[in-house]
Parts: sequence; C-alpha cells; structure tokens
Amino acid sequence: MNSVHRILQYYSIIDKSGKEDQFFLGAGLVSKRGAQGILDAIEVASINTIGAEATEYIIGRK
Repeated sequence: MNSVHRILQYYSIIDKSGKEDQFFLGAGLVSKRGAQGILDAIEVASINTIGAEATEYIIGRK
C-alpha cells in the first residue's frame, strides 16, 4: 500500500516588538523517502508560492 504525504509550510515571524504573525508558504508532495524527499517537497512548495530567489534565501540551497 502506497501513501502520499503532503508537506504544509507555515512560518512564524516574530517582529522586534514581539508581535507574532504566521504565514502559509504552500504545500508539496513528498516524492522520495527520507529527509531529502521532505526537503525537496518544502523547496518546491516554497518556489511555487514565493519564488526561487526568496526560497534560496530562506533555505540556503543552490
């Protein structure tokens, strides 16, 4: 039995005054096992929502 795992990304941002906001950055499907599959799903979801440049800044991968 195969299962499909969906990764939902939320980021919590706390500003200098202590106010917290939460942002939804997208959803991605895990296509391979392990941490690499999860990271790939997060990266694709983020690219689809905020673009490649912002995703590279957040994740720090090229």
